[in-house]
Amino acid sequence: MKTLSICILVCLFASNVIAQSRVEIRNLLRQIEGELRYTDASERELRQVTQNLRRSLRILETGNGGGTPPTNGECVEFAYEKYYISLSSAAAMDKANQACRQIRDLAVAKTIYEYAYISYSSKNAMDLAANLATTRNIGKDEIVRFAASKYYISLSGANSAKLAGQNSMNVSRRSLPCLQRNYEAYYRSYSASQAMDRAFSNCRN
Repeated sequence: MKTLSICILVCLFASNVIAQSRVEIRNLLRQIEGELRYTDASERELRQVTQNLRRSLRILETGNGGGTPPTNGECVEFAYEKYYISLSSAAAMDKANQACRQIRDLAVAKTIYEYAYISYSSKNAMDLAANLATTRNIGKDEIVRFAASKYYISLSGANSAKLAGQNSMNVSRRSLPCLQRNYEAYYRSYSASQAMDRAFSNCRN
């Protein structure tokens, strides 16, 4: 009975997680945690629960905000084109496949590359894009683009891309209005890069 209860809870969690409120999700997780304390489920059943929870985590990572992991084909096509500017065809394909194992939001990767390429080689710009367009920046292209454009008033393209990508990891996908509001206020007294830094500090998760 307890094994069945766990499976039902996990299935509900996996199929409805995007539509449910945060409170409902937390309640489900507390119920699952309570069931785990007393369950007599087999090792095989517990592995199945783990797999379902991992699927649910991927839904949370990719949902709500417009960011979805690119298909491998479109990611590799983009990355290969950029690496091929600096590398041989074979080396470019190797690097593209390696980069696309990291990239989780292609729009973010393209924005970071765009700014980084102003001052970096195409290879180094693509490397930076791959390192920053990861899970923590899914759905944050508007934030990254806004931040990079403001940093670029004071800094090089590469530094603008780097700071925008790194700082965006520490704010939510819905923080753009907060960042815009804070930046405009601080920019009256500070440089663009200082204003953007302070905006990120105030809008952190």
